Amino acid sequence: MSTGQRHHDMTASPYQQAILSNGLQIVTHTMPQRSSIALGLWLAVGGRHEPAHRSGLSHFLEHMVFKGTTHRSARQIKESIEGIGGSINAFTGEEFTCFFVKVPSAYLERGVEVLADMALSPRLTQHDIDRERTVIIEEIRMYRDQPGQYVYELLDQLLWPDQPLGLSLAGSEQTVARINHVNMTAYRRRYYVPRNMVLAAAGAIEHDIVLRLATRIFGRIAAGIPSQFRRATVAQRRPQMEVAARKVEQAHLCLGLHALRRQHPDRHAVNLLHVVLGANMSSRLFQEVREERGLAYDIGTHIKVFHDTGAMIVNAGVDPDKLVRTVSVVIKQLMRCTQELVTAREFEQAREFYLGQTQLALEETIEHMFWIGETSIARSRLMTFDQVAADARRVTREDLRRVARRLFRRQRINVSVVGNVDRRHREQLAALIHREDAS
Repeated sequence: MSTGQRHHDMTASPYQQAILSNGLQIVTHTMPQRSSIALGLWLAVGGRHEPAHRSGLSHFLEHMVFKGTTHRSARQIKESIEGIGGSINAFTGEEFTCFFVKVPSAYLERGVEVLADMALSPRLTQHDIDRERTVIIEEIRMYRDQPGQYVYELLDQLLWPDQPLGLSLAGSEQTVARINHVNMTAYRRRYYVPRNMVLAAAGAIEHDIVLRLATRIFGRIAAGIPSQFRRATVAQRRPQMEVAARKVEQAHLCLGLHALRRQHPDRHAVNLLHVVLGANMSSRLFQEVREERGLAYDIGTHIKVFHDTGAMIVNAGVDPDKLVRTVSVVIKQLMRCTQELVTAREFEQAREFYLGQTQLALEETIEHMFWIGETSIARSRLMTFDQVAADARRVTREDLRRVARRLFRRQRINVSVVGNVDRRHREQLAALIHREDAS
């Protein structure tokens, strides 16, 4: 296969991109006055790509890559990076997997070689798989034993029932028990290919040097087939609730609604609603639920985004006796956003917080690598901070109310609870979320 490259014209951009003839993308950001490099090898495969009977396979494979390659033992993988003062890690998401290192700038070549070795030549022996299987099953049990984690699994099942997005990334004990060397090896060969890869680098680097390394290491590998996944469907017509009984002091609560896809034109409006409602201690929910009413120690919001869908989630830990009152306040605040414009002061503070947090994060090499890597693997437009800021500053208070009216519909409410919740609390909660007026 030819090892020629195609360069993207990114005039006036701090980012440089190239695509090898086999489809591997390289994206870099040179950060002057840094002495480190953050490297990430991103793969367009995650929980959404798995058949239901092998749920957890992407996460299992991520674990196995660290167990050794045809060139390095598990210990050698770690020592090759940690022995030079660097760090190495990985994570699995619904739509992609990322292996990443942070190393001193002098060790760029070693960082790229180790990441490539892990992704392209993992050992994947049945013995190692069987041994790691017990570790992952214990991890699944650990999450089930942690109410603050399990409540999110229940919410995903409500949001995306009978779909890959509704399944745990770690899989179940049953699906993990069925994974073996044959199907794991086939899965890696199918998805760990250049057409599904992005090599992202940020820090004390030169683009041409990274490109030459990538061409030498990856250039002759067959391109493979781009990954595909089942699109999400949303058919919810009425509020939903799931409660799991646990003998714990707090009731762990999630209230979620379907939101917008990753590149939706209104994505900045959703982010600003998130800040207004629950992103910090100045937010409406924190102020009313904790500071004014004393219903919870902690409450907040966060956003999940995917290629074709998303979710806005409110999470809190409360005394079971305060659960219904807390949910009532949350619903009122959501509905308030559909009726009133946020104040000019509130809006300005939310926007500055949103942009300030983004800008501060991008000062770190690892965070900047995540920024360009995730954007590239998601096949989204790679934007600079200034471009993001300009887009965000075009959002108006009217946009926030319009988007709130689209998202915050009572029939789309989903509530999951894990805790010591008795029958009376369940009945009151069910009556509340099905009531036209939560006052």
